[in-house]
Amino acid sequence: VGAMQAQLHTNIKDPLERLRAIKKSLDDAKAYIDTPLVRIVGLPGALPPAIAKPLARAYVRNKLTRYLPMGQATVITNVPGPPFDLYCAGARMVTYYPLGLINPGLGLFHAVFSYGGKISVTILADRDQMPDPEFYRQCIDAAWDELRGALLGPQPKTPARRAAKPKTAKAR
Repeated sequence: VGAMQAQLHTNIKDPLERLRAIKKSLDDAKAYIDTPLVRIVGLPGALPPAIAKPLARAYVRNKLTRYLPMGQATVITNVPGPPFDLYCAGARMVTYYPLGLINPGLGLFHAVFSYGGKISVTILADRDQMPDPEFYRQCIDAAWDELRGALLGPQPKTPARRAAKPKTAKAR
């Protein structure tokens, strides 16, 4: 278990170039995973919510991000699941939906879990920082389709994915 900071490179349009840049950022970040610098990342989560939430709001409200940026836009956690089936009272678990926590000042949490040949992604959002999480979900689906298409070529869309085409930001 560890924490590291990396860039998602959302500024890179080409999905394959973006993926390579993210991988490099993660590889570079791994060099610091066992250093004291990593512990600073978890500091806001160490405070009780009754203290941390007002501090985070004051931090944002007073625009202190210009002088002392938190440096985190989201948390992404990845937990590989077991390579074998799990059972409870004789029933096989079909799907697992991972969860996470949103710390004060952090408005987005991505939890990724693999099980049974599937990957489940759960995204939690603070409505103060992301008033329309459905639009974000549509963007994630579109980015996935774009990356998959770049890697595997055009794929037929399933009925559920056809309806997930993102609206433009101007429509918001």
